[in-house]
Amino acid sequence: MQRLPWSSQNITITSNSNDTERRQGTPSLLLVDDNQTKQHPSSTTSPSSSSSSSSSSPAEEPMMSAEEFRSLIYYNFSCPFEWSKYSCVHQGQTEKAAASRELLVEHRHLFHELFFAHSSPFTILPPNTRITLTGDSIVRQVFIGMACFLTTFANTIIQHAHAQWHPTWPCHGTQHCVHGGVHSGFPVASMLFKNGAELHFVPHHGCTRPQDQEPDMYARMYQELTTTNNISFSPKVGSALPTRLGPFLSSSKDIVVSNIGLHFPPDQAKATAQLLANWTAQPFAPQLWYVATPTQHFHTSNGQFVPGQKDDHGCRDAVPKNPRLEMERKVLLGNTNIPLFLEFEDLEWGWFHVGNGDCSHYCQPGVPDLVALRLLRALAGLAGETVSDSS
Repeated sequence: MQRLPWSSQNITITSNSNDTERRQGTPSLLLVDDNQTKQHPSSTTSPSSSSSSSSSSPAEEPMMSAEEFRSLIYYNFSCPFEWSKYSCVHQGQTEKAAASRELLVEHRHLFHELFFAHSSPFTILPPNTRITLTGDSIVRQVFIGMACFLTTFANTIIQHAHAQWHPTWPCHGTQHCVHGGVHSGFPVASMLFKNGAELHFVPHHGCTRPQDQEPDMYARMYQELTTTNNISFSPKVGSALPTRLGPFLSSSKDIVVSNIGLHFPPDQAKATAQLLANWTAQPFAPQLWYVATPTQHFHTSNGQFVPGQKDDHGCRDAVPKNPRLEMERKVLLGNTNIPLFLEFEDLEWGWFHVGNGDCSHYCQPGVPDLVALRLLRALAGLAGETVSDSS
C-alpha cells in the first residue's frame, strides 16, 4: 500500500497516484435508522443501479486476516491527523490501546465491505458534495477516524488535506503529550477529493481558544436560514476552509453532520436540539445528519462530569444511562427531516476512555472510529455503494 506524503507542519497531502489503482482495506457498520437515509440531490448513481452492475465487477478478493488488518490500521502516529491526547499507545497505555484497536479488528469484515470489496474508490463519498462535521472535540474524534481511514485505505482519491495545527496546545496532564505542532491539536481540518467531494471539521463549541469558535454557531445559522435562505461559514472559520463549493451551504450540495456535545448545560443543550429540529423544516436548509453525544463514565451518580469535582477513581466501566443521549432522542430521533441519527452505543465501554481524569474522550483508534465507519457507510450509500446491513 502506498501512503501519501504529508508535510510536518500543515499536513498538506497531495496524491500523484494512478486514479484507477485498486483500494486496499476493508468496511461499514450498523447504522441507526439506516433505511431512512435519503438520496442526496448531488448523487448521480442509485443503489439499485450499482447493484445491477455488480455482476461485471472484478471478483471480490478474500478478506484480510486479523494480523494483516492490524498492521494496516492507523496506530501511534501512523496517521497524519492523530492527536497525542487520544493516542493511548503514545501515552504508554499499551494494553488499553491494543484493546481499543481490537474493536476495529473485530469489525474488519465491515472495513472490507466498504473499502475493499468494490472496484472503484470514488464510490466512497458522494461526488460534488460538501460534508461538514460540526461539534466539539467528541465529533472531532469521529472526523479524525474518518480522515485516517480515508488516508490509509483510499488515498488515491485524495486531492488535498490540511489540518490547522496550533503552535501550542494544552495537555491537561496527558502523558507524553505533544504540546504544539503536528499531533498536538487543531480546531479546523479539511480533505478535498478528486470527485469533487469535501470533508471538513468545524468546531461550534468547546475550543480551548475562544477565537477558534463561535459562541453559538447553530443559532447564527438558523437566523441566516430564516432571514436570507442562506447559511454561511463564519469569517473566522470560513477563511480556514479550502472549500471549492462556495461560501454558502445549500440543500443541493451540503450535508451537515452535527452534534450538540458536552459543553452546553442541560437546558441550553435541549434548546439547541430544538433549534436543530426547527432548522430541518426550513426549505433551503442543507441536509442535517446527527451524531449523538457519547456516554461519559465519571464516578458520579449518572457518569456525567461535575465541574469542580475531582475524580481520582478512574472511569467507571459502565453506567445505566446517558442523560444527554436520552434528551437528544426525545427531540431529534424520529424527525423525518434528519435521515441519519448515529449513536455510540457505549454505556458499557467506560474502560476504553483515555482515563487519567478524562472519562469523556476515547482512545484512538477505538470507539469513535466505529462511529466514523458507520458515517462513511452512509455516505457510500449516497454515492451508489451497496453495503449489507449485517454487523
